[in-house]
Amino acid sequence: MANSTIKFEYIQSNHFKQQDECDQNKQKKVFEVLSDGFVYVKKKSNKDSNYWKCKHPKCKASLTINFNNEIVGFSQVSHSIVEKYDSIPEKDWHFPMNENQIKTLHFIKKVKQRCSNDELGPSEV
Repeated sequence: MANSTIKFEYIQSNHFKQQDECDQNKQKKVFEVLSDGFVYVKKKSNKDSNYWKCKHPKCKASLTINFNNEIVGFSQVSHSIVEKYDSIPEKDWHFPMNENQIKTLHFIKKVKQRCSNDELGPSEV
């Protein structure tokens, strides 16, 4: 049932600490998943896999990733895409990030990691 056509990567959450980056962290605590421009947060774990839900509070899309880092399931519900419109509140907008937004996300995560590891403030990084 593994679906190798869906690409994903683990990204550090805002609660990440350097000691969390180890092989024993199979449940991927303090990580999020980035796939097709959407960010997923961990909802639950079982003995074989982690279940990830789209980070947008009104979206029901999800992924299941086993401890061999293979996607073994995904929801039949697609992302509830809501484009930017003046009449829709910004908190309800939901669409995939573009390449520049993904690069910005990675940059911000690296700055936060460096600030927490080097005991530097953001102005010194």
